[in-house]
Amino acid sequence: MFTTLSTFTRLVQSKGTKHLISDTVGFISRLPAYMVDAFKSTLQELSYSAVVLLVLDISEPAEEIVKKLNSCIRIMYELGVPMTKVVYILNKADLISVEDVEDKSVRLGLPHSKQRVILISAKTGYKIDTLKDVMTLLVVGDPKPLIGEVSSY
Repeated sequence: MFTTLSTFTRLVQSKGTKHLISDTVGFISRLPAYMVDAFKSTLQELSYSAVVLLVLDISEPAEEIVKKLNSCIRIMYELGVPMTKVVYILNKADLISVEDVEDKSVRLGLPHSKQRVILISAKTGYKIDTLKDVMTLLVVGDPKPLIGEVSSY
């Protein structure tokens, strides 16, 4: 049915910036009708987020990932979440070969962007710093130092 029941929020710091990360309801499948609205109200927070991290278990069979991905995309569409906010996090890099990751990425139809698709391993810490950097870039932008003369009126 689902993988996470409740939402929890943590503070993450990266390069001097602070981000609030909320872990919401996980994959939803075959829910009784009376529960769907409750979970959608929890997920409504996504529409207010600067960035949505959609975490996928890349070690699962491709068919299972496609089913979960399509369900998540459908729900985000229904909630009015722009797909331009979504960063696809392919977790469990430690359990799969690079060739399998590439094959599954193609089968999933994921964007070809290093800022929109990030392969990580939460277990080993692989590419976690890259994920933090991308979050900072997408939320804060790429701040450039002021060069030249600044006047006040």
